[in-house]
Amino acid sequence: MTWRPTSSDASNQTGNDGMSDGTVRNMRASANPIAENDSASLWDLGSGVACFEVHTKMNALDVQALEILQHAIAIAGDTFGALVIGNDDPRAFSVGADLAYNHAMVSRGDWAALATYFKKGQDLYQALAALRVPVVAAAHGFALGGGCEIMLHSHAVVADAGFRGGLPEIKVGLIPAWGGCTQLLLRCVERLGPEDGLAHALAVLQAGEIATSAQQSEAMGLLRPGTPVVADRSALLPTAVDKAKAMMAEGFTPPPPPTITYCGEAARAEQRQRVDADVAAGSLDPNGAVVMRDIIDALTGWPTVRQKGEHPIAVSLAGELVGAARLIRTPAALAAITKLIGG
Repeated sequence: MTWRPTSSDASNQTGNDGMSDGTVRNMRASANPIAENDSASLWDLGSGVACFEVHTKMNALDVQALEILQHAIAIAGDTFGALVIGNDDPRAFSVGADLAYNHAMVSRGDWAALATYFKKGQDLYQALAALRVPVVAAAHGFALGGGCEIMLHSHAVVADAGFRGGLPEIKVGLIPAWGGCTQLLLRCVERLGPEDGLAHALAVLQAGEIATSAQQSEAMGLLRPGTPVVADRSALLPTAVDKAKAMMAEGFTPPPPPTITYCGEAARAEQRQRVDADVAAGSLDPNGAVVMRDIIDALTGWPTVRQKGEHPIAVSLAGELVGAARLIRTPAALAAITKLIGG
């Protein structure tokens, strides 16, 4: 679609000129948000660009933050013509899903609430990727788990040089279930082909490593080659806004629904054997092996895909949710989450 700014939009032009610090607070067109709750805000940055800003502790994406994201998706194209995801926190873009909420629901045995949370996050990210306006992530600091996944579903990314992306869910006995496994596989297959791409994606997910830079994030497959990287943190948000404006001016249309060549049953058996060998060699603990078997099932298309072939990404997205629902019930996941949140 082509966004046609109103006269008030034109009076609120923003960009690199005149921006002293490149913060959301400095760039917003009004002190009054388009929408807001205790966890997130949607700001008008002028010129048809809005900003989704999370402001929880380390910008974790709790239920309330997802509500603002849902509202932003619902009004995109009417209230604004492009969306930038960013914030002013010096430490983190977002550390992902709200583990305290997960812990509380596990402790209560409220599996239905957890299933709803997992599904809502995945559905919102799919809607974000299909949005009719451009979505640009201004990625900096830590972007972990669900925070990395929201970046992976953006149409474009501008990254700070010190960006630290990662999908470390295996460390807490879980699987990236908001589309992270699938998006990583998609990027790896684009670059390396089906078999090598699968192997690379599985290696990244098994390591659960957090990158130390944008350069390493790209090598892991979390950033696409050619992603703009800025050395000056204060230039990050203005650069992302300029990118969003350029995409609007070009007449943005959302990409078609993606497909992936899944490697099927033979690859599933091969990769599961590799996991068994890693356990035997002591390079992977048994709890990690449990997680990896679910990830392998999802990323080889099991049980839908038996022979190698191209299918909609809905295949592995479904596998992510199956794995998440099963793994969250394991004692290993509860113990790891409890330790992480200081319980």
